[in-house]
Amino acid sequence: MTLGVELLSHLVRGRVAPRALGHTAEYWRQASLGRVLRADLIRELLDFAEMGRLSECRVAFALVGSVRASLVPRRMRQSIRWAPGCGAAYPSPVKLRFETRRSDSPWVDTVWSCTSEQVTAMTSVAGVRWGLVFCEQDGQAYAAITGPETRTGTAPVPAGATFTGIEFAVGTSLRAVPMAALVDGGLELPGTTRRAFRLDGSRWETPGPDDAEALVERLVQAGIVVRDPLVAEVLRGHRPALSERTVERRFRVATGLTQGAVRQIERARTAAELLAAGASAADVVAKLDYFDEPHLARALRSYVGRTARQLREGTGGAIALDTDQRLTS
Repeated sequence: MTLGVELLSHLVRGRVAPRALGHTAEYWRQASLGRVLRADLIRELLDFAEMGRLSECRVAFALVGSVRASLVPRRMRQSIRWAPGCGAAYPSPVKLRFETRRSDSPWVDTVWSCTSEQVTAMTSVAGVRWGLVFCEQDGQAYAAITGPETRTGTAPVPAGATFTGIEFAVGTSLRAVPMAALVDGGLELPGTTRRAFRLDGSRWETPGPDDAEALVERLVQAGIVVRDPLVAEVLRGHRPALSERTVERRFRVATGLTQGAVRQIERARTAAELLAAGASAADVVAKLDYFDEPHLARALRSYVGRTARQLREGTGGAIALDTDQRLTS
């Protein structure tokens, strides 16, 4: 589930002039092109967020080719991932109500909805799928593309917000966006209203949880969402009649991740779900073929941000994982 990519670009919706952050318009233009040093700017934005000056930390991320990694530190990416309007974390308990259902569409893995009751920090969980997320808060609507996450982190959740999300099947992608550029990030979509959002140059009706597949079918017919069938074949354990190098290259292009990373993340998420359902650590180790319990513990720490005990007891705070397992079809 997943917002944020790798290059700091522009202030969202024009509500704050560039000079409000102590920089000239030319500085912001150069920042959007990745041509200026960002350390001071990022530190300044983080300070604004921590002080609660939300209007001054409304930032978006622009996709620029397939540039990766550290232009924007993870803490900054996480600070806007769950809050399209940006925001600061508050030390109060949070209640997140998830509803998740499997999809019968070959293009979609799950469709989910979530309601937050208070603004607070939550734990984001590594995941291998990209998605579309639609959020409404205080009468304002937001839409975003979310990318695969390779590790756990902490992110704020806006108070009183409602979310609808579509998680696409592994191997699907957007024709106009390199998957590598979405890893550990995403992109807020401009011009979103309660009725419609803009994607790939066209406006589309904002879906609800019950008509998500209808939207996806229209995106597929328009050629905006595409798929490499080789990925599903590989994940089923089949060996295509291609060189390993070719298979790995196509897998990474389609998913943004290596085969090994996908398997490790999926196994850790399955382990978390089993533990949350009451399974013992020893049973999970045996069922999912971990070497031993310390290896399981390291995987949970890296990808889920919880210990086995916390998952079994339901402690540790809010988490971006439907541990109640209310899956429907």
